[in-house]
Amino acid sequence: MQNRAPCRPEAAPPPRRLEPAAPVRPAEPPALPHRPPRRLIRLLLLVVVPTIVGLVGLYWYAMTGRYVSTENAYVKADLVAISPDVDGRVIAVEVAENQFVRQGDVIVTLQTLKPIYVNFDLQEQALSQVSTGQAVAVTSDTYPGQKFAGTLTSFDPSISPTTRTFLAQATLGNEDGKLAPGMFSRVALSVGTPVPVVTVPEIAVAYSLSGDSVFVVGAADQDKPRPVEQRIVKLGESRDGFVAILSGLKAGEMVVTTGQLKLYPGATVVVDNSVLPKPSADTARY
Repeated sequence: MQNRAPCRPEAAPPPRRLEPAAPVRPAEPPALPHRPPRRLIRLLLLVVVPTIVGLVGLYWYAMTGRYVSTENAYVKADLVAISPDVDGRVIAVEVAENQFVRQGDVIVTLQTLKPIYVNFDLQEQALSQVSTGQAVAVTSDTYPGQKFAGTLTSFDPSISPTTRTFLAQATLGNEDGKLAPGMFSRVALSVGTPVPVVTVPEIAVAYSLSGDSVFVVGAADQDKPRPVEQRIVKLGESRDGFVAILSGLKAGEMVVTTGQLKLYPGATVVVDNSVLPKPSADTARY
């Protein structure tokens, strides 16, 4: 006979205690090669390297003897004679003693005086009458009464649209060296053939919109009053204070040069030639 004991439930196992998990560390990146900072690289490129190159260059020049030393009263450089292609006068020295010069540097400034060139403008009407080789006469206020002869060497056939003139150049021998660059001068160019014309002083002409006129003195004794007549004249070119009369006046007639504002047709005047303007030689032959 079997004994049967009552069935009992099995006891539950005790709960397990959870342990805290260990912290997980990230994997370290692989070690990179050491690089110098960028500021150090810039410093080497901008300061150190140019300084070393400059010192090496100075040392090379010192060793090759391409410099001049005056401290020890000796010259180590080779002396080179410099001669210009033209003759002239030295007006400026652009370098100083012991200065290093390079190819193309300006050493001195020369001024050519023999020959000397004169640039001047001519009216477009004279373009057909101008040719190289024509004689010119140059005068200057620096030397009053003296003329300098030259020849026309070149001219620009293009006309300026603003001034209606063209540029010409004359060459003067300037053997005495009186003329200097930049000096103001007057140029007289002989073109065409001489034409005899009647000339009067410009102050004798009364300019008006109705026409230019002069007062002509009638014939009478020298000391007696003379009647005057106002005539309309046609004017030509002017030069040295005189103007050419193309029509309205004959050679030998006498005109009034001062006091025209007080005159009227039929008035009488007394001739006084104590002050009389005289034309120059160029004006006389016009």
